[in-house]
Amino acid sequence: MNNYGYKEISADIRQKIQSGYYHAGDYLPKQFDLAKQYHTSRITIQKALRVLSMEGFLLSKNGVGTIVKDAGVLYSDYMTNQNKDIDMHLVSSKDYKVSSRMISFDVRPLDEDETAILMLKLNELVYDITRLRYVNSEPLRLEYLLIPQKYFPELQMDDLEDSLYEYIYIQTKQKLAKSLLKITADFPDFYDKKYLCVDEHQVVLRIEQTTYFNSGVPCFLAEIRYGSDNGQIISVYQLD
Repeated sequence: MNNYGYKEISADIRQKIQSGYYHAGDYLPKQFDLAKQYHTSRITIQKALRVLSMEGFLLSKNGVGTIVKDAGVLYSDYMTNQNKDIDMHLVSSKDYKVSSRMISFDVRPLDEDETAILMLKLNELVYDITRLRYVNSEPLRLEYLLIPQKYFPELQMDDLEDSLYEYIYIQTKQKLAKSLLKITADFPDFYDKKYLCVDEHQVVLRIEQTTYFNSGVPCFLAEIRYGSDNGQIISVYQLD
């Protein structure tokens, strides 16, 4: 493999993990050795490994190396049908009314870390959106969204009053294949206190989410924040 970019390198390492060439618990070769193997720079290797870490395939430990993770749980599938608001995992009925409030809606260039995750070029434009979601007029969660402008050039603020997933399908006719989630606890910040009505003594559930088209291309990034009284985690395991 000669002069390949980080996308091709991450795809090759991903294939080696999925095929069993690298097993859970294995250490990848050092970045210097990978750079020699792929005839590229360490910076390119770092970008490729960062993508695979965000996808859940790798875990990097300072001073130790990069380890292949157990692939038992790589992602959660979002199943869709006409009777379900999958954006909120709630059944649309008279008992639940889902609504949104747009807090901010901007367009800006991507930074270097974001380009690696979204597989785009540096300084390509994204919509940088903050949205508050309600159920029955009660605030449920804050969403910070990064959506590539190139995929949705006509996106307007009003388009996000309802389900983001429905909008994406209508505009692209592509199904969303998977979402990769990183779930942590966090202290509440100013926006959490203001919009989720949490106090400084509560814990906030923080979810970092990368959602992919069926083609494998990242569709958008999200940070979702729940007050500790509202959030719940549902895990789906695929057993061989």
